[in-house]
Amino acid sequence: MKIKNGKIQIKNYDLQYWVLQGVILFLGIITIYSFTKLGLTVEKHNPIFDSHYYRVGQMFESFLRFNINFKKYFSTMITSFLSTFGLAFLSTILGLLIGGVLALFSARNLSNKWLSDVIRGSSAAVRAVPTFLIVLLCISIYGMTGTSAVIGMTFHSTVFFVKVLGETFEEVEEGTLEGIKASGGSWLNLIHAVVIPSSINKIVAWSAFRLEINFGVAVIMGPFAAVKNSLGSDLKKAVSTYNFTEIFFTIGVIFITMYVLQYLADRLKRKAKID
Repeated sequence: MKIKNGKIQIKNYDLQYWVLQGVILFLGIITIYSFTKLGLTVEKHNPIFDSHYYRVGQMFESFLRFNINFKKYFSTMITSFLSTFGLAFLSTILGLLIGGVLALFSARNLSNKWLSDVIRGSSAAVRAVPTFLIVLLCISIYGMTGTSAVIGMTFHSTVFFVKVLGETFEEVEEGTLEGIKASGGSWLNLIHAVVIPSSINKIVAWSAFRLEINFGVAVIMGPFAAVKNSLGSDLKKAVSTYNFTEIFFTIGVIFITMYVLQYLADRLKRKAKID
């Protein structure tokens, strides 16, 4: 806080302030320019709005009509849910196992600086690539199968755990590690006796958080990677056939699952005292 001409100068007009203003102005210009180039016109719209469903009230009534075979639908829904959740769970577990091992070597208190920098830099480079691009690359190798989705999601889960678990392992008290080393303990003894036990709560919390993310990605991977019997594929099929009842229930299942996963992740994160 500065005083200029007898008045308190609240804002500090330094280089950092003007750089921030420049960035905000640049983003504003890009946003306005993008809207002018998107071709948003009322002539180009979904044909559904030319039908009798264009009225909001009638559309909601179509959502709640429930003109489906519930027994057959719920059987299919359970299969699709288990397939989608299994895809998210498998990629999370594989990412945790691979990323957890790499995180041990990325933590500076457990590894040498050169190896730590290499792993951190490599994981940061992979995190910069969107999951869908990695899946697209896997599709060119393995085809439109669930394998491509699992590998692509596992890649991002792995680098996620490398970052968060590497930072978690670095929070282990140095005095405890030095005590194990002074008593003749090996590197594996450090991991087994100190690092894992002291970090287990945070490992579980971060795993639940990543599972929540992967479930949302798994829903999108259904139509993107042509994963059969998934919530995303069912939703795409329902939208293409204008089956509003199936759209309603499928979105409901996705919403409830995401809410439960987020609730569990938040509870575990609070328990582990993660900021």
